[in-house]
Amino acid sequence: MARQNLDAANWTQAYCTSHIGFCISIHRNWWFKSFGAAAPSLWHLEVSAAEINTMGDGPLSVDLLPGSVSAQSATDGEVRVSGDQVIGYKEWTENRHFEIRAPSALQAAVTYMVQHLTPMEE
Repeated sequence: MARQNLDAANWTQAYCTSHIGFCISIHRNWWFKSFGAAAPSLWHLEVSAAEINTMGDGPLSVDLLPGSVSAQSATDGEVRVSGDQVIGYKEWTENRHFEIRAPSALQAAVTYMVQHLTPMEE
């Protein structure tokens, strides 16, 4: 996934859910699968360069979690590398936030996804 061309023109897919009310950009060559509410996440989505059949198959995950970004000692939109992992933070509604996690080689992808996680248009 890290070897993909991550130019904006290649982010042609989107995952959207009216249940949570958000959309997130997905690279045109990647697969994605939602697992809905999966403890401890309020919503769990995985992204991979290959088809995803079971939870844990995707190296990149998007999780809606309870609490604010600041409770994680982070700021809205921050992308932080910690060892071999990168985590992007996005504040959401009703005291919830998103965390996008992936291997650190996918930092550019996580950054793009954090910047393009938006409320779903009605």
